[in-house]
Amino acid sequence: MKNIGMVSIKGKVRENDEDSILCVTLKRGGGNSEVTGLFCALADGMGGGERGEIASMLAINIASKYSTDLFLSSSLDEDIIKEKMMKIVEDSNDEIKKYRREHNIENMGTTLTAALILNDQLFVINIGDSRTYLIASDGKIRKKTKDHSYVQELVDNGFLTEDKIRDHPKRNLVTRIIDGEIGNFADFYHWQIFKGDAVLLCCDGLWEPLSDELIGKSISTDKDPQLIAESMAESANDMDGSDNISLIIVKPDIQLNEKEYVESKTVKFEKEKGK
Repeated sequence: MKNIGMVSIKGKVRENDEDSILCVTLKRGGGNSEVTGLFCALADGMGGGERGEIASMLAINIASKYSTDLFLSSSLDEDIIKEKMMKIVEDSNDEIKKYRREHNIENMGTTLTAALILNDQLFVINIGDSRTYLIASDGKIRKKTKDHSYVQELVDNGFLTEDKIRDHPKRNLVTRIIDGEIGNFADFYHWQIFKGDAVLLCCDGLWEPLSDELIGKSISTDKDPQLIAESMAESANDMDGSDNISLIIVKPDIQLNEKEYVESKTVKFEKEKGK
């Protein structure tokens, strides 16, 4: 699709690309009842070599299996969507636990960030330090997921400012991943999308070397999303390249702008009030 860009490269240092990415387009119904959607997922494997590669692949395989069912049964019901998206994490955890047990592996896991776009609604799950961003047409970051990392905990507790995360020596220490252990729960987000917004899923190999300002500026251009993704991956590799670099860019075809959304909600409220 012309509104999607996807890239995954190993970088300048790693021998293997341990990341896995997925994007599935979805459509159902017809006429006025037609619903279109998109499901994307990105997993950053950990454990070195094939271990990280397999961990991320297992998570993406589970995500792929759930994508169609998630879309067909959702009906924009937030509770149903949350339950099914959380099940992706739960089943991925079980698969990695099984693989570790069968192959006697101690160190193996993956992050996962996944986004379901249904019309003008965005639903996200996130575990680890891969991220999903919602970026406005002017390049400003409207929303982004919170990392499960040691440095993010320092920020939350007032010991570190957000702008220092990228330079901290322990910035790669994650506190939650999918690794077959108990209690590694994901966060769930539900955001409104407006005309001109873009969605970005990426691993730390991209967002660490590139500032939020540069990320927003790059994505808000009118270039083809695939060209933008390739350019951003190249920039991250030039600036650092010590890790795998993966990203997915989506520019949904949303007709609703924020003013129209607010006005429609106001009209609806006034009608209900007048009953």
